Amino acid sequence: MKNRLFTILALALGLAAHGADQKPKSIAGSYVGKVDKHRAKVILKADGSIVIRPNPDAEDFVLSGTWKRKGNSVIASVADPVGAKGTVHLRVNGGDLVMVKVIEPDGDVKQFGRPQFEKKKALAKKGPAGVYVGVYDDEQLQAEVKPSGAFVVKAVADPNGEPIYSGNWKATGFGISATVLTDDGQEATVEMVTTAKGLAIRKVIDPDGEEQAFAEARLKRVKAAPKKDQ
Repeated sequence: MKNRLFTILALALGLAAHGADQKPKSIAGSYVGKVDKHRAKVILKADGSIVIRPNPDAEDFVLSGTWKRKGNSVIASVADPVGAKGTVHLRVNGGDLVMVKVIEPDGDVKQFGRPQFEKKKALAKKGPAGVYVGVYDDEQLQAEVKPSGAFVVKAVADPNGEPIYSGNWKATGFGISATVLTDDGQEATVEMVTTAKGLAIRKVIDPDGEEQAFAEARLKRVKAAPKKDQ
Protein backbone atom coordinates (compact mmCIF):
# COMPACT_ATOMS: atom_id res chain seq x y z
CA MET A 1 0.00 0.00 0.00
CA LYS A 2 2.85 2.36 0.89
CA ASN A 3 4.51 1.83 -2.49
CA ARG A 4 1.22 2.37 -4.25
CA LEU A 5 0.71 5.72 -2.50
CA PHE A 6 4.29 6.65 -3.32
CA THR A 7 3.66 5.90 -7.00
CA ILE A 8 0.58 8.12 -7.11
CA LEU A 9 2.42 10.95 -5.42
CA ALA A 10 5.58 10.55 -7.39
CA LEU A 11 3.59 10.55 -10.57
CA ALA A 12 2.03 13.83 -9.68
CA LEU A 13 5.42 15.17 -8.71
CA GLY A 14 7.03 14.11 -11.89
CA LEU A 15 4.24 15.60 -13.91
CA ALA A 16 4.73 18.95 -12.27
CA ALA A 17 8.46 18.84 -12.76
CA HIS A 18 7.87 17.86 -16.30
CA GLY A 19 6.22 21.15 -17.11
CA ALA A 20 9.55 22.94 -16.99
CA ASP A 21 10.08 25.31 -19.92
CA GLN A 22 13.37 26.65 -21.15
CA LYS A 23 13.20 29.20 -18.29
CA PRO A 24 12.46 27.23 -15.10
CA LYS A 25 11.23 30.32 -13.22
CA SER A 26 8.36 30.72 -15.67
CA ILE A 27 6.80 27.39 -14.72
CA ALA A 28 7.11 27.60 -10.93
CA GLY A 29 3.69 27.25 -9.33
CA SER A 30 0.94 24.83 -8.34
CA TYR A 31 -0.34 21.99 -10.53
CA VAL A 32 -3.48 19.92 -10.09
CA GLY A 33 -4.76 16.89 -11.98
CA LYS A 34 -5.58 13.20 -11.92
CA VAL A 35 -2.90 10.53 -12.08
CA ASP A 36 -4.02 6.91 -12.22
CA LYS A 37 -7.55 8.02 -11.23
CA HIS A 38 -6.30 9.94 -8.18
CA ARG A 39 -6.31 13.73 -7.74
CA ALA A 40 -3.03 15.29 -6.64
CA LYS A 41 -1.50 18.72 -6.09
CA VAL A 42 2.11 19.52 -6.94
CA ILE A 43 4.04 22.62 -5.95
CA LEU A 44 6.96 23.18 -8.30
CA LYS A 45 9.56 25.66 -7.10
CA ALA A 46 11.99 27.68 -9.18
CA ASP A 47 14.92 26.50 -7.05
CA GLY A 48 14.51 22.96 -8.45
CA SER A 49 12.65 21.49 -5.49
CA ILE A 50 9.21 19.86 -5.52
CA VAL A 51 6.49 19.23 -2.97
CA ILE A 52 3.60 16.83 -3.63
CA ARG A 53 0.35 16.64 -1.69
CA PRO A 54 -1.64 13.65 -2.94
CA ASN A 55 -4.71 14.17 -0.78
CA PRO A 56 -6.10 17.40 0.77
CA ASP A 57 -7.36 15.33 3.72
CA ALA A 58 -3.88 13.97 4.50
CA GLU A 59 -1.77 17.11 4.77
CA ASP A 60 0.92 15.34 6.79
CA PHE A 61 1.65 12.92 3.92
CA VAL A 62 3.98 14.80 1.59
CA LEU A 63 6.56 13.78 -1.01
CA SER A 64 9.53 16.03 -1.58
CA GLY A 65 12.61 16.07 -3.77
CA THR A 66 14.33 17.72 -6.71
CA TRP A 67 13.98 17.75 -10.48
CA LYS A 68 16.04 18.44 -13.58
CA ARG A 69 15.25 18.76 -17.26
CA LYS A 70 17.03 17.50 -20.37
CA GLY A 71 15.32 18.48 -23.60
CA ASN A 72 11.66 17.46 -23.32
CA SER A 73 12.40 14.89 -20.63
CA VAL A 74 12.25 15.55 -16.89
CA ILE A 75 13.67 13.34 -14.14
CA ALA A 76 12.63 13.89 -10.52
CA SER A 77 14.19 12.27 -7.46
CA VAL A 78 11.74 12.13 -4.55
CA ALA A 79 11.33 10.62 -1.08
CA ASP A 80 8.27 9.74 1.01
CA PRO A 81 7.84 10.70 4.71
CA VAL A 82 9.90 7.70 5.89
CA GLY A 83 12.77 8.41 3.51
CA ALA A 84 12.07 5.78 0.84
CA LYS A 85 13.43 7.14 -2.45
CA GLY A 86 12.18 6.77 -6.01
CA THR A 87 12.50 8.33 -9.46
CA VAL A 88 9.87 9.85 -11.74
CA HIS A 89 10.25 10.22 -15.54
CA LEU A 90 8.09 12.69 -17.48
CA ARG A 91 7.91 14.53 -20.77
CA VAL A 92 6.76 17.98 -21.83
CA ASN A 93 3.80 17.97 -24.20
CA GLY A 94 2.05 21.09 -25.43
CA GLY A 95 2.52 22.90 -22.13
CA ASP A 96 1.09 20.00 -20.13
CA LEU A 97 3.01 17.66 -17.84
CA VAL A 98 2.78 14.00 -18.89
CA MET A 99 3.80 11.08 -16.69
CA VAL A 100 5.90 8.41 -18.38
CA LYS A 101 7.00 6.06 -15.61
CA VAL A 102 7.89 5.78 -11.92
CA ILE A 103 10.66 3.69 -10.41
CA GLU A 104 9.54 2.62 -6.92
CA PRO A 105 11.85 2.43 -3.87
CA ASP A 106 12.07 -1.36 -4.32
CA GLY A 107 13.09 -1.00 -7.97
CA ASP A 108 9.73 -1.90 -9.50
CA VAL A 109 8.81 0.15 -12.58
CA LYS A 110 5.28 1.36 -13.27
CA GLN A 111 4.54 2.86 -16.67
CA PHE A 112 1.72 5.30 -17.36
CA GLY A 113 -0.11 6.42 -20.44
CA ARG A 114 -0.11 4.58 -23.74
CA PRO A 115 2.54 1.84 -24.14
CA GLN A 116 4.97 3.17 -26.73
CA PHE A 117 6.52 1.05 -29.52
CA GLU A 118 9.43 2.63 -31.38
CA LYS A 119 9.90 1.84 -35.05
CA LYS A 120 13.24 0.10 -35.55
CA LYS A 121 12.93 -0.96 -39.17
CA ALA A 122 10.64 -0.08 -42.09
CA LEU A 123 9.27 -3.00 -44.11
CA ALA A 124 7.69 -0.87 -46.85
CA LYS A 125 8.34 2.48 -48.52
CA LYS A 126 4.99 3.81 -47.31
CA GLY A 127 2.58 3.05 -44.51
CA PRO A 128 3.01 1.53 -41.03
CA ALA A 129 4.60 -1.77 -42.06
CA GLY A 130 7.73 -2.25 -39.97
CA VAL A 131 9.36 -3.70 -36.87
CA TYR A 132 8.52 -1.99 -33.56
CA VAL A 133 9.94 -2.50 -30.06
CA GLY A 134 8.32 -1.52 -26.77
CA VAL A 135 7.09 -2.61 -23.34
CA TYR A 136 3.60 -3.92 -22.56
CA ASP A 137 2.47 -5.54 -19.32
CA ASP A 138 6.08 -5.43 -18.03
CA GLU A 139 7.36 -7.42 -21.05
CA GLN A 140 9.76 -6.15 -23.71
CA LEU A 141 8.12 -7.03 -27.00
CA GLN A 142 8.80 -6.80 -30.72
CA ALA A 143 5.79 -6.23 -32.97
CA GLU A 144 6.15 -7.04 -36.66
CA VAL A 145 3.63 -5.23 -38.87
CA LYS A 146 4.21 -7.02 -42.17
CA PRO A 147 3.31 -5.70 -45.66
CA SER A 148 1.40 -8.96 -46.26
CA GLY A 149 -1.09 -8.00 -43.53
CA ALA A 150 0.35 -10.36 -40.92
CA PHE A 151 0.88 -9.10 -37.36
CA VAL A 152 3.36 -10.98 -35.17
CA VAL A 153 4.47 -10.29 -31.59
CA LYS A 154 7.64 -11.86 -30.14
CA ALA A 155 9.81 -11.41 -27.06
CA VAL A 156 12.69 -8.97 -27.63
CA ALA A 157 14.98 -11.46 -25.89
CA ASP A 158 14.06 -14.13 -28.46
CA PRO A 159 13.19 -12.39 -31.77
CA ASN A 160 13.75 -15.58 -33.77
CA GLY A 161 11.62 -17.72 -31.47
CA GLU A 162 7.97 -18.69 -31.59
CA PRO A 163 5.44 -15.81 -31.68
CA ILE A 164 3.68 -14.89 -28.47
CA TYR A 165 0.75 -13.58 -30.49
CA SER A 166 -0.01 -13.65 -34.20
CA GLY A 167 -2.82 -12.46 -36.42
CA ASN A 168 -3.63 -9.79 -39.00
CA TRP A 169 -3.70 -6.02 -39.15
CA LYS A 170 -5.39 -3.28 -41.17
CA ALA A 171 -4.79 0.44 -41.53
CA THR A 172 -7.21 2.85 -39.83
CA GLY A 173 -7.65 6.59 -39.53
CA PHE A 174 -5.71 6.62 -36.24
CA GLY A 175 -3.04 4.03 -37.09
CA ILE A 176 -3.65 0.27 -37.21
CA SER A 177 -6.05 -2.28 -35.76
CA ALA A 178 -4.65 -5.79 -35.22
CA THR A 179 -6.62 -8.96 -34.50
CA VAL A 180 -4.64 -11.67 -32.69
CA LEU A 181 -5.35 -15.11 -31.23
CA THR A 182 -5.13 -15.63 -27.48
CA ASP A 183 -3.73 -18.76 -25.82
CA ASP A 184 -7.15 -20.45 -25.93
CA GLY A 185 -7.71 -19.65 -29.61
CA GLN A 186 -10.04 -16.68 -29.21
CA GLU A 187 -9.66 -13.35 -30.97
CA ALA A 188 -8.57 -10.13 -29.27
CA THR A 189 -8.13 -6.70 -30.89
CA VAL A 190 -5.28 -4.24 -30.34
CA GLU A 191 -5.67 -0.65 -31.54
CA MET A 192 -2.44 1.31 -32.05
CA VAL A 193 -2.13 5.00 -32.91
CA THR A 194 0.62 6.54 -35.01
CA THR A 195 3.15 8.62 -33.03
CA ALA A 196 6.25 10.64 -33.92
CA LYS A 197 8.48 7.64 -33.13
CA GLY A 198 6.26 4.72 -34.08
CA LEU A 199 3.06 3.30 -32.62
CA ALA A 200 1.34 3.38 -29.23
CA ILE A 201 -1.38 1.10 -27.87
CA ARG A 202 -4.58 3.07 -27.27
CA LYS A 203 -6.96 0.19 -26.59
CA VAL A 204 -7.06 -3.60 -26.10
CA ILE A 205 -10.40 -5.37 -26.63
CA ASP A 206 -10.67 -8.83 -25.06
CA PRO A 207 -12.57 -11.72 -26.73
CA ASP A 208 -15.55 -11.04 -24.42
CA GLY A 209 -15.71 -7.42 -25.58
CA GLU A 210 -14.20 -5.89 -22.45
CA GLU A 211 -12.04 -2.87 -23.30
CA GLN A 212 -8.86 -1.61 -21.66
CA ALA A 213 -8.20 1.95 -22.77
CA PHE A 214 -4.92 3.79 -22.21
CA ALA A 215 -4.89 7.54 -21.59
CA GLU A 216 -2.13 9.98 -20.69
CA ALA A 217 -1.74 11.17 -17.10
CA ARG A 218 -1.66 14.97 -17.08
CA LEU A 219 -1.50 17.84 -14.58
CA LYS A 220 -2.34 21.44 -15.38
CA ARG A 221 -0.92 24.60 -13.83
CA VAL A 222 -3.52 26.38 -11.69
CA LYS A 223 -1.51 29.06 -9.89
CA ALA A 224 1.82 30.82 -10.37
CA ALA A 225 4.37 30.72 -7.58
CA PRO A 226 4.45 33.70 -5.19
CA LYS A 227 7.09 36.31 -5.92
CA LYS A 228 9.34 35.06 -3.14
CA ASP A 229 9.71 31.79 -5.03
CA GLN A 230 10.43 33.42 -8.39
